[in-house]
Amino acid sequence: MGDRGRHSMQWPSVRAIRAGRILPVLFAAALLSPIASFADEAQELKASIVVRCIYHAGEFGNQLVDICVRDDLAAAQALRKYPAAIVDHCAGRMQDDGWARVKMCADEDMAAEEALAGLDPQHGSLVAECRARTGRSGSAKVRACVDAALNKN
Repeated sequence: MGDRGRHSMQWPSVRAIRAGRILPVLFAAALLSPIASFADEAQELKASIVVRCIYHAGEFGNQLVDICVRDDLAAAQALRKYPAAIVDHCAGRMQDDGWARVKMCADEDMAAEEALAGLDPQHGSLVAECRARTGRSGSAKVRACVDAALNKN
């Protein structure tokens, strides 16, 4: 170790991570690891969240990265109790923005589904028309479509 000492190792800079020098190594390590247990999955999730937060918020300082990691970990934990279909739909659209954004999407869609279910049955055709019009955009978009049509009348 010479005169550098035991604790001379430094974490990679945000610039190195953004330049793509670190991410390929992390992804290769993830692909080469054996089938993970639940604890390993939790560690992988945390590692992926940390990398995403460093990449997206690192230039703004450690405090923002810490907040990002904390919020995403809490959101990922909460999403385990949500209906899989809603989580899958939102994760497909929002996961690059983090688990906190996926949770916001899921919360919006669940609230919209509840509101749509509470509508008078006479609006069933309008709901079906809005579902067809919005495609796979989620229940929040369907609700916005229905609300706009009802407020127009």
